[in-house]
Amino acid sequence: MRVFVFVLSISILACPAGWSNEPDLIDDRAFLRSATHSLRQWLVDPDHVPAAQLNEQLVSRTHHAFDLPPSQLAGPLKPSEIYSARRDSVVGLAYLFKCPRCDDWHASIAGGVMLTAAGIGVTNYHVIAQNKEESKAVFGIVTFHGAFHPIVEILAASLADDLAIFRVQGAGFATAPLSTGDLPGEAVTAITHPSGNYYTVTTGIVARNFRGRGSGPADGRPRMAITADFAKGSSGAGIFNNRGELASIATSTRSIYYSRQDGIDRNLQMVLKTTIPAAAILRLNRDQAPEPTGKAEHVSAEEVEPCPQSTQPDPR
Repeated sequence: MRVFVFVLSISILACPAGWSNEPDLIDDRAFLRSATHSLRQWLVDPDHVPAAQLNEQLVSRTHHAFDLPPSQLAGPLKPSEIYSARRDSVVGLAYLFKCPRCDDWHASIAGGVMLTAAGIGVTNYHVIAQNKEESKAVFGIVTFHGAFHPIVEILAASLADDLAIFRVQGAGFATAPLSTGDLPGEAVTAITHPSGNYYTVTTGIVARNFRGRGSGPADGRPRMAITADFAKGSSGAGIFNNRGELASIATSTRSIYYSRQDGIDRNLQMVLKTTIPAAAILRLNRDQAPEPTGKAEHVSAEEVEPCPQSTQPDPR
Protein backbone atom coordinates (compact mmCIF):
# COMPACT_ATOMS: atom_id res chain seq x y z
CA MET A 1 0.00 0.00 0.00
CA ARG A 2 1.45 3.35 -0.96
CA VAL A 3 1.62 6.16 1.57
CA PHE A 4 -1.24 8.64 1.28
CA VAL A 5 -0.72 11.82 3.23
CA PHE A 6 -2.59 14.83 1.93
CA VAL A 7 -1.62 18.21 3.37
CA LEU A 8 -4.67 20.40 3.23
CA SER A 9 -4.47 23.09 0.60
CA ILE A 10 -6.89 25.32 2.47
CA SER A 11 -5.33 27.02 5.45
CA ILE A 12 -7.24 26.17 8.61
CA LEU A 13 -5.54 28.83 10.68
CA ALA A 14 -5.71 32.57 10.32
CA CYS A 15 -2.03 32.81 11.23
CA PRO A 16 0.89 30.38 10.95
CA ALA A 17 0.64 27.29 13.16
CA GLY A 18 2.59 27.32 16.39
CA TRP A 19 2.95 29.85 19.15
CA SER A 20 3.40 33.50 18.25
CA ASN A 21 2.71 36.91 19.74
CA GLU A 22 -1.01 36.32 19.22
CA PRO A 23 -3.07 33.17 19.85
CA ASP A 24 -3.73 30.87 16.89
CA LEU A 25 -7.05 31.54 15.24
CA ILE A 26 -8.94 28.43 14.17
CA ASP A 27 -11.25 28.54 11.15
CA ASP A 28 -13.86 25.88 11.94
CA ARG A 29 -15.57 26.01 8.55
CA ALA A 30 -12.30 25.71 6.65
CA PHE A 31 -11.25 22.83 8.91
CA LEU A 32 -14.42 20.91 8.04
CA ARG A 33 -14.28 21.78 4.32
CA SER A 34 -10.69 20.61 4.11
CA ALA A 35 -11.47 17.36 5.92
CA THR A 36 -14.35 16.74 3.51
CA HIS A 37 -12.11 17.35 0.48
CA SER A 38 -9.38 15.03 1.81
CA LEU A 39 -11.82 12.25 2.65
CA ARG A 40 -13.38 12.43 -0.80
CA GLN A 41 -9.91 12.10 -2.35
CA TRP A 42 -9.17 9.11 -0.12
CA LEU A 43 -12.48 7.51 -1.10
CA VAL A 44 -11.49 7.43 -4.79
CA ASP A 45 -7.93 6.31 -4.11
CA PRO A 46 -7.56 2.68 -5.27
CA ASP A 47 -5.79 1.79 -2.01
CA HIS A 48 -8.46 3.24 0.28
CA VAL A 49 -9.59 1.16 3.27
CA PRO A 50 -13.41 1.14 3.49
CA ALA A 51 -15.26 1.58 6.74
CA ALA A 52 -16.77 -1.88 6.40
CA GLN A 53 -13.30 -3.41 6.59
CA LEU A 54 -12.46 -1.35 9.66
CA ASN A 55 -15.71 -2.53 11.25
CA GLU A 56 -14.76 -6.16 10.69
CA GLN A 57 -11.49 -5.52 12.51
CA LEU A 58 -13.37 -3.62 15.22
CA VAL A 59 -15.24 -6.75 16.29
CA SER A 60 -12.45 -9.29 15.78
CA ARG A 61 -9.34 -7.65 17.27
CA THR A 62 -9.21 -7.37 21.05
CA HIS A 63 -5.59 -6.40 21.81
CA HIS A 64 -2.38 -5.17 20.25
CA ALA A 65 0.99 -4.68 21.98
CA PHE A 66 2.76 -1.41 21.20
CA ASP A 67 5.31 0.83 22.91
CA LEU A 68 3.97 3.92 24.65
CA PRO A 69 5.94 7.13 25.19
CA PRO A 70 6.95 8.00 28.77
CA SER A 71 5.68 11.10 30.51
CA GLN A 72 8.27 13.87 30.26
CA LEU A 73 6.43 16.77 31.87
CA ALA A 74 6.60 17.73 35.52
CA GLY A 75 3.40 18.94 37.14
CA PRO A 76 1.46 20.71 38.21
CA LEU A 77 0.94 22.46 34.87
CA LYS A 78 -1.41 25.31 34.08
CA PRO A 79 -4.17 24.62 31.53
CA SER A 80 -2.42 26.87 29.01
CA GLU A 81 0.77 24.81 29.41
CA ILE A 82 -1.17 21.58 28.96
CA TYR A 83 -2.79 22.97 25.82
CA SER A 84 0.59 24.01 24.45
CA ALA A 85 2.14 20.62 25.19
CA ARG A 86 -0.73 18.31 24.15
CA ARG A 87 -2.81 20.17 21.57
CA ASP A 88 -0.96 18.56 18.66
CA SER A 89 -1.62 15.05 19.99
CA VAL A 90 -5.39 15.68 19.80
CA VAL A 91 -6.77 15.14 16.30
CA GLY A 92 -10.01 15.45 14.44
CA LEU A 93 -11.28 11.92 13.78
CA ALA A 94 -13.01 12.47 10.45
CA TYR A 95 -15.22 10.19 8.40
CA LEU A 96 -17.19 10.49 5.17
CA PHE A 97 -20.83 9.40 5.07
CA LYS A 98 -23.61 9.32 2.51
CA CYS A 99 -26.21 11.89 3.40
CA PRO A 100 -29.76 10.49 3.70
CA ARG A 101 -31.26 13.88 2.85
CA CYS A 102 -29.37 15.09 -0.22
CA ASP A 103 -27.57 11.92 -1.39
CA ASP A 104 -24.18 13.66 -1.27
CA TRP A 105 -21.01 12.80 0.68
CA HIS A 106 -20.42 14.84 3.84
CA ALA A 107 -17.80 14.74 6.57
CA SER A 108 -18.27 14.47 10.30
CA ILE A 109 -15.50 15.12 12.81
CA ALA A 110 -15.24 13.59 16.26
CA GLY A 111 -12.04 13.32 18.34
CA GLY A 112 -9.00 11.13 18.76
CA VAL A 113 -5.62 11.18 20.51
CA MET A 114 -2.33 9.98 19.05
CA LEU A 115 -0.46 7.55 21.29
CA THR A 116 2.70 6.83 19.27
CA ALA A 117 4.83 8.78 16.80
CA ALA A 118 4.45 5.85 14.38
CA GLY A 119 0.75 6.56 13.81
CA ILE A 120 -1.19 4.66 16.50
CA GLY A 121 -4.07 6.51 18.14
CA VAL A 122 -7.26 5.99 20.14
CA THR A 123 -10.88 7.02 19.77
CA ASN A 124 -14.27 5.67 20.82
CA TYR A 125 -15.62 2.39 19.47
CA HIS A 126 -18.90 4.09 18.63
CA VAL A 127 -17.14 6.66 16.42
CA ILE A 128 -15.89 3.91 14.10
CA ALA A 129 -18.88 1.55 14.32
CA GLN A 130 -21.44 1.42 11.54
CA ASN A 131 -25.03 2.18 12.42
CA LYS A 132 -28.45 2.22 10.78
CA GLU A 133 -28.62 6.00 10.55
CA GLU A 134 -25.76 6.62 8.18
CA SER A 135 -23.40 4.84 5.83
CA LYS A 136 -19.81 5.61 6.80
CA ALA A 137 -17.36 5.24 3.91
CA VAL A 138 -13.77 6.05 4.90
CA PHE A 139 -11.94 7.41 7.95
CA GLY A 140 -8.95 9.63 8.58
CA ILE A 141 -7.46 12.06 11.05
CA VAL A 142 -6.83 15.76 10.64
CA THR A 143 -4.11 17.30 12.78
CA PHE A 144 -4.21 20.76 14.28
CA HIS A 145 -1.75 21.88 11.61
CA GLY A 146 -3.99 20.66 8.81
CA ALA A 147 -2.42 17.39 7.66
CA PHE A 148 -4.76 14.56 6.69
CA HIS A 149 -3.77 10.93 7.34
CA PRO A 150 -6.13 8.08 6.40
CA ILE A 151 -6.98 5.37 8.91
CA VAL A 152 -5.83 2.06 7.44
CA GLU A 153 -6.34 -0.40 10.28
CA ILE A 154 -8.05 -1.07 13.59
CA LEU A 155 -5.49 -2.74 15.85
CA ALA A 156 -7.63 -3.41 18.93
CA ALA A 157 -11.08 -2.56 20.19
CA SER A 158 -13.46 -3.01 23.10
CA LEU A 159 -17.20 -2.50 22.79
CA ALA A 160 -17.58 -2.69 26.58
CA ASP A 161 -14.99 0.05 27.11
CA ASP A 162 -16.06 2.00 24.00
CA LEU A 163 -12.47 2.10 22.72
CA ALA A 164 -10.79 1.60 19.35
CA ILE A 165 -7.04 1.66 18.74
CA PHE A 166 -6.34 2.67 15.13
CA ARG A 167 -3.34 3.07 12.84
CA VAL A 168 -2.92 5.78 10.22
CA GLN A 169 -0.48 6.25 7.38
CA GLY A 170 2.42 8.51 8.25
CA ALA A 171 4.82 9.04 11.13
CA GLY A 172 6.29 11.72 13.37
CA PHE A 173 3.09 12.43 15.30
CA ALA A 174 2.92 14.37 18.56
CA THR A 175 1.86 11.96 21.31
CA ALA A 176 0.21 11.91 24.72
CA PRO A 177 1.54 9.63 27.48
CA LEU A 178 -1.06 7.69 29.45
CA SER A 179 -1.88 8.29 33.10
CA THR A 180 -1.74 5.36 35.51
CA GLY A 181 -4.65 6.71 37.55
CA ASP A 182 -6.32 9.93 38.71
CA LEU A 183 -8.23 10.57 41.92
CA PRO A 184 -11.46 12.52 42.50
CA GLY A 185 -10.66 16.18 43.04
CA GLU A 186 -7.59 16.20 40.78
CA ALA A 187 -7.54 18.88 38.08
CA VAL A 188 -8.20 18.00 34.43
CA THR A 189 -8.03 19.94 31.16
CA ALA A 190 -10.16 18.86 28.19
CA ILE A 191 -9.19 19.59 24.58
CA THR A 192 -12.25 18.64 22.53
CA HIS A 193 -14.38 19.51 19.48
CA PRO A 194 -17.88 20.32 20.80
CA SER A 195 -20.38 20.79 17.97
CA GLY A 196 -17.73 21.76 15.44
CA ASN A 197 -15.90 24.19 17.72
CA TYR A 198 -12.53 22.55 17.20
CA TYR A 199 -9.81 22.56 19.86
CA THR A 200 -11.93 23.99 22.65
CA VAL A 201 -10.29 23.99 26.10
CA THR A 202 -12.30 23.54 29.29
CA THR A 203 -11.13 22.81 32.80
CA GLY A 204 -12.49 21.02 35.84
CA ILE A 205 -11.75 18.15 38.19
CA VAL A 206 -12.24 14.42 38.35
CA ALA A 207 -15.73 14.17 39.85
CA ARG A 208 -15.62 10.45 40.58
CA ASN A 209 -14.36 7.08 39.40
CA PHE A 210 -17.20 4.58 39.08
CA ARG A 211 -18.54 1.47 37.37
CA GLY A 212 -20.87 1.93 34.43
CA ARG A 213 -24.45 0.81 34.74
CA GLY A 214 -26.90 -0.48 32.17
CA SER A 215 -28.05 -3.66 30.48
CA GLY A 216 -25.34 -3.75 27.80
CA PRO A 217 -21.71 -4.88 27.87
CA ALA A 218 -20.66 -1.54 29.41
CA ASP A 219 -22.35 -2.54 32.68
CA GLY A 220 -19.78 -2.62 35.46
CA ARG A 221 -16.90 -1.25 33.38
CA PRO A 222 -14.65 1.47 34.87
CA ARG A 223 -15.61 5.04 34.02
CA MET A 224 -14.42 8.49 35.08
CA ALA A 225 -16.76 11.45 35.50
CA ILE A 226 -15.32 14.94 35.13
CA THR A 227 -16.65 18.48 35.56
CA ALA A 228 -14.84 19.96 32.55
CA ASP A 229 -17.39 20.65 29.83
CA PHE A 230 -17.68 18.81 26.54
CA ALA A 231 -20.57 18.07 24.20
CA LYS A 232 -21.50 16.25 21.00
CA GLY A 233 -18.58 16.24 18.58
CA SER A 234 -16.13 15.58 21.42
CA SER A 235 -16.21 11.78 21.40
CA GLY A 236 -12.68 10.35 21.56
CA ALA A 237 -10.96 13.66 22.37
CA GLY A 238 -8.45 14.02 25.18
CA ILE A 239 -8.84 14.75 28.89
CA PHE A 240 -5.47 15.52 30.50
CA ASN A 241 -4.33 15.64 34.13
CA ASN A 242 -2.11 18.39 35.52
CA ARG A 243 1.01 16.39 34.58
CA GLY A 244 0.01 16.55 30.93
CA GLU A 245 -0.85 12.84 30.82
CA LEU A 246 -3.92 11.49 29.04
CA ALA A 247 -6.24 10.77 31.95
CA SER A 248 -9.21 9.68 29.82
CA ILE A 249 -11.10 10.27 26.58
CA ALA A 250 -14.55 11.82 26.27
CA THR A 251 -17.35 9.38 25.51
CA SER A 252 -20.83 10.50 26.60
CA THR A 253 -23.01 12.95 28.50
CA ARG A 254 -26.15 12.42 30.55
CA SER A 255 -28.54 15.18 31.54
CA ILE A 256 -30.30 15.10 34.91
CA TYR A 257 -33.69 16.79 35.09
CA TYR A 258 -35.72 17.53 38.19
CA SER A 259 -39.03 16.28 36.81
CA ARG A 260 -40.82 14.74 33.83
CA GLN A 261 -44.23 16.01 32.79
CA ASP A 262 -46.32 14.87 29.84
CA GLY A 263 -43.42 12.80 28.59
CA ILE A 264 -41.05 15.78 28.59
CA ASP A 265 -38.04 16.19 30.87
CA ARG A 266 -38.15 19.56 32.62
CA ASN A 267 -35.92 21.72 34.81
CA LEU A 268 -32.40 20.68 33.82
CA GLN A 269 -30.21 20.47 36.91
CA MET A 270 -26.84 19.19 35.71
CA VAL A 271 -25.06 17.34 32.91
CA LEU A 272 -22.82 14.41 33.77
CA LYS A 273 -19.70 14.07 31.61
CA THR A 274 -18.50 10.49 31.35
CA THR A 275 -15.05 9.50 30.09
CA ILE A 276 -13.09 6.30 29.54
CA PRO A 277 -10.03 6.20 31.87
CA ALA A 278 -6.54 5.60 30.53
CA ALA A 279 -6.36 2.29 32.39
CA ALA A 280 -8.88 0.88 29.91
CA ILE A 281 -6.60 1.88 27.02
CA LEU A 282 -3.70 0.15 28.73
CA ARG A 283 -5.74 -3.05 28.95
CA LEU A 284 -5.96 -3.15 25.16
CA ASN A 285 -2.16 -3.07 25.02
CA ARG A 286 -1.85 -6.63 26.29
CA ASP A 287 -3.52 -10.02 25.85
CA GLN A 288 -7.08 -10.29 27.01
CA ALA A 289 -10.16 -12.45 26.51
CA PRO A 290 -12.57 -11.56 23.68
CA GLU A 291 -15.01 -8.80 24.53
CA PRO A 292 -18.73 -9.47 24.81
CA THR A 293 -20.85 -8.54 21.81
CA GLY A 294 -23.96 -6.43 21.85
CA LYS A 295 -24.89 -2.78 21.96
CA ALA A 296 -23.32 -0.43 24.46
CA GLU A 297 -25.80 1.99 25.95
CA HIS A 298 -24.70 5.61 26.01
CA VAL A 299 -25.60 9.03 24.71
CA SER A 300 -22.86 9.76 22.22
CA ALA A 301 -20.70 12.84 22.42
CA GLU A 302 -20.20 12.53 18.66
CA GLU A 303 -21.65 14.98 16.16
CA VAL A 304 -22.79 14.53 12.58
CA GLU A 305 -22.54 17.54 10.27
CA PRO A 306 -26.01 18.74 9.23
CA CYS A 307 -26.71 18.56 5.52
CA PRO A 308 -26.07 22.07 4.15
CA GLN A 309 -28.81 21.65 1.52
CA SER A 310 -31.44 20.56 4.00
CA THR A 311 -33.85 22.80 5.85
CA GLN A 312 -34.87 19.96 8.15
CA PRO A 313 -33.56 19.91 11.73
CA ASP A 314 -30.58 17.69 12.48
CA PRO A 315 -31.99 14.29 13.53
CA ARG A 316 -29.54 14.13 16.42
